Amino acid sequence: FHYGQMAYALVRPPGPAPFNYWPKSMWAMLALHHSLGFFAGTFAYLNLADWPEVQRLVFVLIAGPLPGIFGAPLQLFGDLTERSAVGLINVAVTIGGFLFLVYARFFVFIPLAFPLDARIAEEYGSLASGLVAVPLVLFGIFSLVSFIDNLWDIIAAVRVQTSARDRLRICRRLGARLVLHWPTPLHFDEGPYEQAPDNKVALSPAPADAAERA
Repeated sequence: FHYGQMAYALVRPPGPAPFNYWPKSMWAMLALHHSLGFFAGTFAYLNLADWPEVQRLVFVLIAGPLPGIFGAPLQLFGDLTERSAVGLINVAVTIGGFLFLVYARFFVFIPLAFPLDARIAEEYGSLASGLVAVPLVLFGIFSLVSFIDNLWDIIAAVRVQTSARDRLRICRRLGARLVLHWPTPLHFDEGPYEQAPDNKVALSPAPADAAERA
């Protein structure tokens, strides 16, 4: 359906929404995304629907994005582009959904997809295997580009919900928990550097932290 809308928008511009205002880069992303279902998915539906690995693959592709949209109802409770408790919850949900999507598309999809293509080659020949492999690779490209694009969006959302001091404090505490054995400029930004008795880095609380706890 979307391929038809894109073709119509090319022949009769500006065409239907959202293609009448989307940049061509978004067209390309959508085409990559749909290539898996339109080409490989059609073949799988007609010939491989009873294969367990195909069923697992379809489940992974459908379930992968779901946690990322759990934060959508939070829009009813406030402006998610402003600093607020609801905005922080949305960031947490978004990060969790993003991590699950990365796990599904890179650590589950890839180990399932390419052995499946090898089995198709054995049972249906190299031509069918090649026709299925192309959309598998295209979807992999889409996943990689989508990962980079979404990562910057998440970083921007975190920046909206946290101040520069908050982010520095998180980095300082994270550095202390990573058992760093050598001081770095990060450790000297606020408060002196101390060496804990067990040879782990310990940071004395910054004045701002102490004031907040008081």
